[in-house]
Amino acid sequence: MDLKKSFILILYFLVVMAAFISCKKETSENDSLDLSQKLQQEQTIDTTDNRKPSIPQEQPKPHNKLSERPIQKYVNAASGLNFRDAPNGKILGKFPFNSSIAIIGTTGVYDTIQDAGKKITGEWVKVKTYSTSVYVFDAFLSESYTEQEMLKSELRIFSMMTYNPDKNYPFVSLGDAFMGNYDDSNVKTLELNFTNQKDWTTLSKKDRKEYLKFLQLHENEQVHVYDYHRNKYFKFAIKELPLIAVSAYYDTDYYIGFDFKNKIQCDVACHQSFVAIGKENPFSEEGVTPILWEAIDIKKIEKPVLVYFHHYMKDYDINEAYIFRLDGHEYQYLQISFETQELPQRYVIIKDKNGRLIRQHHLTSSEGHGPTGFIRKGDADMPYSQQYAGNLFQGKPQVYFSFIDEYYDCNTIEFVDTTIPPIRISCDNRH
Repeated sequence: MDLKKSFILILYFLVVMAAFISCKKETSENDSLDLSQKLQQEQTIDTTDNRKPSIPQEQPKPHNKLSERPIQKYVNAASGLNFRDAPNGKILGKFPFNSSIAIIGTTGVYDTIQDAGKKITGEWVKVKTYSTSVYVFDAFLSESYTEQEMLKSELRIFSMMTYNPDKNYPFVSLGDAFMGNYDDSNVKTLELNFTNQKDWTTLSKKDRKEYLKFLQLHENEQVHVYDYHRNKYFKFAIKELPLIAVSAYYDTDYYIGFDFKNKIQCDVACHQSFVAIGKENPFSEEGVTPILWEAIDIKKIEKPVLVYFHHYMKDYDINEAYIFRLDGHEYQYLQISFETQELPQRYVIIKDKNGRLIRQHHLTSSEGHGPTGFIRKGDADMPYSQQYAGNLFQGKPQVYFSFIDEYYDCNTIEFVDTTIPPIRISCDNRH
């Protein structure tokens, strides 16, 4: 009897132990499974939180997530950045290069585009304009203002100036400043002698040689002059032109440049001529033509979204409209009224051969600049036009210039092709 009880107890003990071991193994496997799943989930969350703003493997569903406060960014696309009514939607207009914009939300809609042979990825984001919100592709936005390279052009174009107020002789200044007391190891200080109460003098052979060497110019190079008022072209070798110094605003300050006295007729053309220096003539035979505006019914004008300082407006009235067409391009001169402004505003809109808006200019006035003379077709009270367009340069697209006159700086020559930076005219506008 005792033996039987002992056997039953031993058997019971073995069954309990087996059950315990089995349960522990299952628990261990479940714990391992839970740990593995948890680790996998943590890795998934970590990957999602740290993904870069590019196209994910699975496209997320679009959303409109508003930012707590606007995020300031700048357009870094040289040709500007289109803004649309929806992510990748209809184009409403274009933010110019270096425009400051405020991002007010994200969309979760990503895209990849080809730009200059490279793939660029980004997200469509929501930005605020004056009276509405629009969408842009954030791959062309940067944290800070981009230093413009637009003034560094392969072409250097000078404007014609005059000296001797009694005679208005034409000359072109070759530098923004060349001070008489300027001391530099690369430049020989000029000892100039302005005699007979004149404000100009011809450089000696020695000074001429030194200065041309400093400018890296050679006597056999050509000076090309395009008189766009009369549509005439002139060419001179440097050795044909005297190098003169003309007194500026201060005793030690003077212009130095080539003298065209007795070589070019000086009337209106003196201030409506471009000058280039080099072996090849950059100017086209086609030349430019004065812009004479023709009135048009305002009902025929398709109203674009207008850039109004840092705002983008689509609610406005057109008071007057004028048009000028040249080689398939259409220029529109609009006088418009915004509800938020008492004074009328002036804009120039440029469309390409397909009717696509490619340029717009808000013609503002300030202490430093203002709009140039506006001439209607048939006007007889203006002696000459100031606004021009046409094929100024060989192998280059159409240009236009002189919609705005800079008082303390130099004007620019603009291309209708938005991928080509404007050319700053070297005018030596010192004060």
